Amino acid sequence: PTEDPTTAPTDSPTKAPTPSPTRDPTDAPTDSPTYSPTDSPTESPTDAPTYSPTDAPTDSPTYRPCDLVDDLDIVLVVDTSCGLNQQECTDQAEFLSNLVQRIKGAWNPRLGYLDCRPYDDEDDLVYIPLLDKTYNDDTTTTDDDIEDLFNAIAGKDGNCTSGTRPPKRECVDRALEEF
Repeated sequence: PTEDPTTAPTDSPTKAPTPSPTRDPTDAPTDSPTYSPTDSPTESPTDAPTYSPTDAPTDSPTYRPCDLVDDLDIVLVVDTSCGLNQQECTDQAEFLSNLVQRIKGAWNPRLGYLDCRPYDDEDDLVYIPLLDKTYNDDTTTTDDDIEDLFNAIAGKDGNCTSGTRPPKRECVDRALEEF
């Protein structure tokens, strides 16, 4: 056993192992939880200074799309009438933007986007047609256009309607007309 009380702070590092058990109570407060053993020595130099706290939330990463060998057409049919609250609607839009970033490079694959919700005219469902010249044309679509597409989809967070039933069959039929 060690003498009680010991002087604080003790020399660092202490010899290992220390006699066991040590007497209670120990000097307080101790860091909680303590992790043993620690990695020694630490890598030097460490990145300093770090700034705390970091900005939250951070912007979503911009993902790299898959490499496509063949031409491909994709139509997303998005249920925006399912009664999501505002946060869920925002999360859905962010998810869809991230998904599109994973699959869309430049003009290929061509991407269509339909909002599946009650409508007066079925063409009102089409947010982005497959033949859209801004986002889906091999001669005119630019990297800036694609970045704008990601932001436009992420920005659709206010388009959810509450308590209505989506016309699923009609939405799928309209999506097929894009081909």
